[in-house]
Amino acid sequence: KLLVLITLMLAMVFSTATSFAASDPAVTIVNPTDSSTSYSTNLLVSVKITKPKTIRVRVTEEKKKVNDVLYSMTLDELEKAQQAKAEGKPSATVVSVPLGEPETYTTSNNLSFYTKKFEKVTPGVYRIRVETISAGQVVFSSENLVVMKEKEVAATDAKIFNSTQSGTTTFLQNLLKTIFGN
Repeated sequence: KLLVLITLMLAMVFSTATSFAASDPAVTIVNPTDSSTSYSTNLLVSVKITKPKTIRVRVTEEKKKVNDVLYSMTLDELEKAQQAKAEGKPSATVVSVPLGEPETYTTSNNLSFYTKKFEKVTPGVYRIRVETISAGQVVFSSENLVVMKEKEVAATDAKIFNSTQSGTTTFLQNLLKTIFGN
């Protein structure tokens, strides 16, 4: 039993697991909210900072790589790939494609906002990572995922005068037809 305990302790101490810093309570990703869905071609990133800080903001699109070709992913596909990787199983290769260069923002105020708009984004899963920097080192890190989808076009019926109506509406409709025609 002692040998098993020592082996487990050594495995924990010398493991190659990656650890991320906790999120900074003074830095909050306001928009987009985590695991949200947006039906737009624009992505607005907004971060609230409640103390003087320096942050670095990175936005990436998470893509799957199949035969050296990158494809957009769904949130479900990304979660399955991350779970398979954590369990040591083969999974789709996930590649983070940056949307521009990471930006550094410094504030000396007790309340400040960093905001940036990304235009013409394609449907897919995007990761917003905000890191708090102190003395050139990352001390806190937080991230949100957002799913961008194509804007759904609502089918509208433009034939107002062809619907079944009665009473005053029919009278007004007929009056408008005689004045303006069909």
